[in-house]
Amino acid sequence: MGIGNLSHICTKLIEHGKNRETPVAVIQWGTTSSQRTVIGDLETIEEKVRKNNITHPAIILVGQVVGIREKVK
Repeated sequence: MGIGNLSHICTKLIEHGKNRETPVAVIQWGTTSSQRTVIGDLETIEEKVRKNNITHPAIILVGQVVGIREKVK
């Protein structure tokens, strides 16, 4: 559901005050050997997800939590 609604989610977050440059990560097949992650911001993530063919199942993370990714690898 999240991937199918990604455009709507990003638009609504911006409309309700989130900065367009708020970091976003979309993680497909998390915790498996097939895991793929795309990083962007509220303005660019939809295009990056499309270009990288990210599909379900996936989770969307929004905000500063995206920045700790490199620390916990």
